[in-house]
Amino acid sequence: MIAGSPKLSQGEIDTQILRALVRKLMVNGVLSQDDVRALLTEAIAHLDEQARSDASPSSDRG
Repeated sequence: MIAGSPKLSQGEIDTQILRALVRKLMVNGVLSQDDVRALLTEAIAHLDEQARSDASPSSDRG
């Protein structure tokens, strides 16, 4: 490891890996900008669903 470089959390590492993967797939023509937008929209919808589920008073967490 390079001296003085900040350590990344696992979430930050995962984010960097996903960004690099998406860039590579776009450069190789596997994904278009529209594909990436669709993937992000789907991910946001899933996160919103999960957040609603977690906030639901009927969820058993006890």
